[in-house]
Amino acid sequence: MNKFVFYLLSLMILSSCNSKNSESNKLLLDSPIFENDGKYLIIPLLYGCDGCVKKTYEFVESNHASIKNKNDFYVVWTQLKNKRQIERDYDEKFLENFIIDSLNVLNSEIDSYPVLFEVESGYINNQITLSPDNLNSELKNLKDHLIE
Repeated sequence: MNKFVFYLLSLMILSSCNSKNSESNKLLLDSPIFENDGKYLIIPLLYGCDGCVKKTYEFVESNHASIKNKNDFYVVWTQLKNKRQIERDYDEKFLENFIIDSLNVLNSEIDSYPVLFEVESGYINNQITLSPDNLNSELKNLKDHLIE
């Protein structure tokens, strides 16, 4: 977890100094985040495509018991006005799986759709934009992973 936080903070600091999305996306893809295989990182935006944002938020809400028991699944909150809201809404164990982007750095890298990152061998190998076309199938795949 400490290594993950270090790399995520490094990414946010470096990408905040760079206005070109392609360069910061390359940094994100080239930076090791996790030490093990099979990790997921989901960013459920608070603003954007209403249906996608709502379904992704509901997914996190309805699966929080499963998420908090996984050490390979993280939820990154960005666009927060008040992080106390998140801390108040979730129990302490669940908060271990939360990362709060209080500087909204990742928000500038993401369009109006939630994003799922798949990590393999410590590196992001797939970035999936959760749009109306794939949202239900991707959330189903995540749900299947959570109940394994």
